[in-house]
Amino acid sequence: MRAALRTAVRTGLPLSDDLASALLAVRHEATDALRAGVLAAVRAEAPAAPVTLHAHPDPWATGPSPGLTPRAAADVDALLVPVWPVGAASEKAVQAATDSGTPVQAYVTALSPARPDDVPAHARRLRAAGASGLGLYHLGLAPAARLEVLGTIVREWRQAEGTKE
Repeated sequence: MRAALRTAVRTGLPLSDDLASALLAVRHEATDALRAGVLAAVRAEAPAAPVTLHAHPDPWATGPSPGLTPRAAADVDALLVPVWPVGAASEKAVQAATDSGTPVQAYVTALSPARPDDVPAHARRLRAAGASGLGLYHLGLAPAARLEVLGTIVREWRQAEGTKE
């Protein structure tokens, strides 16, 4: 595997399907084991605390919102899916995550490079794609004008749910 990965990195050629599947299976096994340990510790201290997992429906995704494993969604109460780019790819990510059966929160931003005028319609499309909640990035970094945009999407979301501000 190590030699195959080196060759792939050096040449830019993909791994064979068999090697890629084996690598993903090992990665998912390690991810599931780590998550199980963390969740066991959380549940021991706060059994009723809701747990939301930052995750991406692409099983190969890395970073702060890693790819979902086949077991991940069943272990938590909700998924927080990063959907900062305005467009169809974000809507598809929400739709794919909802296939897990676990509630999906759309993680949106009004910070640059997002255009403030585009964000409310983006949030509406994510709701239509199946998002059941919003995660807002980043209230502490947003200037006043951008906070107004985030306030607009929260008010619209609550209105669509039939809840009061």
